[in-house]
Formats: sequence, structure tokens, C-alpha cells
Amino acid sequence: MSKLKVVIWGLPLYTHTHSFIHASFYKAFGHIGCETYWFHSGNYPDPSIFDYSNVLFFSEGYADDSIPLVESATYFIHNSIDPSKYVNKGLRLVDIRFNVKEINDLNYSFVLDKSKLKSIDSVTLYDPNADDTVLADAKQKNIFGYEAVYMMWATNLLPEEFNFDDRFLKREDKFYFIGTLGGSPALEMQKVVNTLQRLNIQWININPWQNPCTFEENMELMKRSIISLDVRGSDAYHTNSDGKLELNGKSVTGGNHKKIGYIPCRLLKQISYGRMSGTNSVAVKELLGDYVIYNDDESQLPIDCLDFEKNPNYDLVFEAMKHVQQNHTFINRANALIKIFNREI
Repeated sequence: MSKLKVVIWGLPLYTHTHSFIHASFYKAFGHIGCETYWFHSGNYPDPSIFDYSNVLFFSEGYADDSIPLVESATYFIHNSIDPSKYVNKGLRLVDIRFNVKEINDLNYSFVLDKSKLKSIDSVTLYDPNADDTVLADAKQKNIFGYEAVYMMWATNLLPEEFNFDDRFLKREDKFYFIGTLGGSPALEMQKVVNTLQRLNIQWININPWQNPCTFEENMELMKRSIISLDVRGSDAYHTNSDGKLELNGKSVTGGNHKKIGYIPCRLLKQISYGRMSGTNSVAVKELLGDYVIYNDDESQLPIDCLDFEKNPNYDLVFEAMKHVQQNHTFINRANALIKIFNREI
């Protein structure tokens, strides 16, 4: 039996923060034995010299320029904001959407009814009869007859790359934050920073747009940081004169990850690196239970994390790492897509 051929399309590594998702899928598909490639519009083989038939394509709606359109291929497109590109040509499209309670932004506008979807695994849901009514009003074209999968990202580590001794590492007296502070969750992070400054703990911010970190650099900083946490934002401070921010006649939720239940890969990575991570998201707490430290008050959250680090429960960290190892790697996510590709649902 021939190997499944997978083509990751677009966003070369370090050109966009989403390129790390592409890199993780590229790594995972290759690891499980797929014939895997990574092309983009500026560098790809012509169909006359490369066989794109029966390919599982993985791409993104803002990065699928020049993607070869082949009748026998299947297109898994995250943020598929123009499904007509595929559906009108009779191609098989699977829209990759965020597994969240609701969202209303420039791309999507929906409230998720999970009871109407098929479960691929504990965090991946499938809709065999998708349409574009879930898109933002400006992007709807009355397109139907395609599929959708609702999923979340994962840690970049392969299961065998977990080092359970990392939970015993000595931490630095510094807090490392790799990410941007413009927009959401700027105010929530400022509360964290204020607490750390009050405690005379140095805070170091690395902007990945200005100074991209490799996977290895990111992992080492997360291991060394005095505490490990992920802070989700709210749109509460992005308001107009009436105290509301609206889009499509509805309250904007795109940046309000606390409300919509977005599950960040950052936190799953931190756990896989041997950390007990803190969160201000009740959705993360509901998903991971005792494997995270939860506090909705971002001023108190770092204190709770520091208290844990003073007397860490290494057995609990081990359990958390095992849970992520078994359920939240990109091997899990790749296998879910393969089930859909093979129609094993």
C-alpha cells in the first residue's frame, strides 16, 4: 500500500506566527510515515513534474495562493474564508475551524452546537454537511456541500520527545513572555507584570514578529522561566462610545478568548516542557482540570503559580505531562485529519 502523500502549503517557517502550526503538522505527518512536503506559492514543483493526485493538502485561507487544484486531492484549509475556490470546482474541501464555544470576527460568526457534530476524538469534532453561513456576513456566498472539522492545536513535541525529568529543572528568577502585547491580552498581561514588578521579579518580553524564536529557544525559555502561565484576553476594553464593539451586528469575540473558550497551544506546550502552567481561562480549566492552576484574577494568578513552584507537586506535573503526551500532540491532530481524509467516521 502506497504512503499517504501530504503537502503543507504556504507560510514558510518564521514568516508568520501560524507558520509554527504548519511546521508542527509537517513534523507530525512525516513522523507517522506519510510522504510529506512543504511548498508555498513562491516555491513549488509544477504539476508536470510532481504528482498532486490523491494528496492531503493542509493550508490556510490567507496562504493558499497558487495551490494546485486537483480533482482527486483533499483540501484541509484553516480559515477557509473562500470555500467557493474549491467547491465550485467540485473539489473536496474540509474547513478547519477553531473548536470554541462561539466566535464573531472578520472571518467567522457562529455559536457552536457540539451536539450536532461527530466526535473524532475528545477534542476534535466533524461536520459532514458544512456551509458558509458560519462565515462573517461579508464573506458569505451561499456555498454549501463541503465539510468542516473543529479542532485545537497542540504541543510541538512528539510523544517520544517528552523529557519527564524536565519537571525537576531549577528555574531562573525571571519571567519570560514570548508574544506580542498589542491588543488582546494587553491589559490582562499588564496585571501579571504589575504583580511581578511588585515582587521584584524581572519580566522579559520577546516579540516573535521582531525577533522570532526557534522551537528550541522557545522551549528553553519556558523551562527556565520562574513561573509558567498563559493569559487569555478580553474585548471588554475595545469599546465604542456606547460601551460596545460590534461586527456583523453582534458583539465582537475574536480577541475575547476568555469568553469563547479558545484553547491555546502555548499552555499545552508549557505542560509538555515539564511545567505546571497557570491560566485565566475557565475553558482551559474545564479541559485540563487539576493539570493547570486557574485564577480569573490576573493579578493573583502569578502569585498562585509562584506558590506552586515553592513546593511543587512533581507527581501531578508528571500526570499532566502524560495527559498531554497521550492527547494533545500534533500526532493526535494529524491522525484526526487522516480519519477524515479516509472517511473513517
